[in-house]
Amino acid sequence: IYIYYYYINTTLIYIKMGAGASTAAASQKHLDEITRLRQQNEMLKRQTVLQEKKLNLLMEQLGTKQTFMENIKGRKKRLAVSAEVLKKIEDDETFLNEFKPPIYKKNDVEQTLIMNVVTNNILFKGQTQQVLANCVGAFSKDARIAKGSVLIKQGDDKEKAEKFYICESGKFDVEINGKKVGEVGPGEGTGELALMYNQPRAATIIATEDSVVWSINRKLFNEIKIAAGAMKTKLIKQYLKTVEILQVLTDEDLTVLAHGMEESYYDDKQFIIRQGAPGDDF
Repeated sequence: IYIYYYYINTTLIYIKMGAGASTAAASQKHLDEITRLRQQNEMLKRQTVLQEKKLNLLMEQLGTKQTFMENIKGRKKRLAVSAEVLKKIEDDETFLNEFKPPIYKKNDVEQTLIMNVVTNNILFKGQTQQVLANCVGAFSKDARIAKGSVLIKQGDDKEKAEKFYICESGKFDVEINGKKVGEVGPGEGTGELALMYNQPRAATIIATEDSVVWSINRKLFNEIKIAAGAMKTKLIKQYLKTVEILQVLTDEDLTVLAHGMEESYYDDKQFIIRQGAPGDDF
């Protein structure tokens, strides 16, 4: 901007000097050109002031570049393990390129039922919309559960303790040590801890009516999260490389920073940033 500002001022002086020795027609043309250049000059001045204000505000928020780098490096220690895992996933191109989450056919009612359960289950909190959509598609319908059948048995482990179930119809009793402690009905889930831990089942789930359930296993759930997380990080990293102030970071720093970013969703017309509000998020 300063270069252009200097150039236009120099041009103005040149045109003014030339205009004095020109004919009336040429003078008018020169005067029109001067007017145009003056307008551009004023616009560049305003842009320069605005850019200076933005820069000063940014530096006040970030402090010096050294302080900024120290903050990044301090967070880097906490994210080191995640970065190592992420690098392994990114390097495994075969997994990223070939993994396709299965999609089991569902009608609109079934899809809505499953989506309502997962979006309100604490296990799925914080997951992206893409992960939720892939998980919903990956739920498969189990064989009809007859009245009196055991869906989950307390103490079962390994392959018998790796599924999360959603009840579409029917009803189940929840028992711990032979004592009823609750019920599971349509639109409710059970066994979600199996998606997080390889631990024995904590309760027994018995059908009290003929029932229909949907399920997803731990391995598939984790693969969906890993693939979506790796692809999201690669995309965000490409964006971060275009941010001028972040170009002092190494490729590894950008990977860690990208991995630590979270998605937020906004409704139409909803404010993302408001002038004067505290600036806590980038």
